[in-house]
Amino acid sequence: MIYVLSIGPGKLIKIGYTGKPIVERVAQLQTGCPFQITPLFTVEGNLYQEKEIHKGLRRMLQRRDLDLPGEWYPSKPEIMKNFLHYLKLGCDMGLAYLDDDEYRLLRVARPAEQGLSRRQKENLKVARQAQKTQLQTARTERKRAR
Repeated sequence: MIYVLSIGPGKLIKIGYTGKPIVERVAQLQTGCPFQITPLFTVEGNLYQEKEIHKGLRRMLQRRDLDLPGEWYPSKPEIMKNFLHYLKLGCDMGLAYLDDDEYRLLRVARPAEQGLSRRQKENLKVARQAQKTQLQTARTERKRAR
């Protein structure tokens, strides 16, 4: 299960994965923390999805010069509020929001590949690689423009 927690007066949120009840995880984190930690919500998900969420959040926040180390993120920026709205709908929706075109092309389409012919799968792989290259080029150009 993937959880979202709030610390203190809602300034920071933590996103994580646990196989235990959320109450136990909050108790673990609360030990030694001077601020109240409150669970906001949980969604079905696995450790892989949680790691992908962190990667996507780091990329999203870096593009806006809001990058923070670790698993605690600012809750106030509008983009974070929007992300949390989509994450409540499920992990895939949250991930899709973080990286819309890249995520849909590179990850969401994979389960649908089972019904494709070998040639169609090869074409899809080439299209994904082209899209990935295009996204990397765009990121590099944005960094150079700074």
